[in-house]
Amino acid sequence: MTNQGPASRGPSRRGEEWTVGPDEAGLALDKFLAAPARIGSRSRAADARRKGKVFVNGEEAGAADEDLAL
Repeated sequence: MTNQGPASRGPSRRGEEWTVGPDEAGLALDKFLAAPARIGSRSRAADARRKGKVFVNGEEAGAADEDLAL
């Protein structure tokens, strides 16, 4: 999972990568990204996806991927 740029607010996380652990398997993409140690909110996660800044396994996660199970 790679975030290719900063969210609309908050600290820059350009190029940061996160790995889904066993306890997070099955979470929706936006819920995973919304964790405080990552993007920090579901609205920021959605904004990052819409702007083409989120990748899952090397593939861009688009606007329709909010409920993508990890």
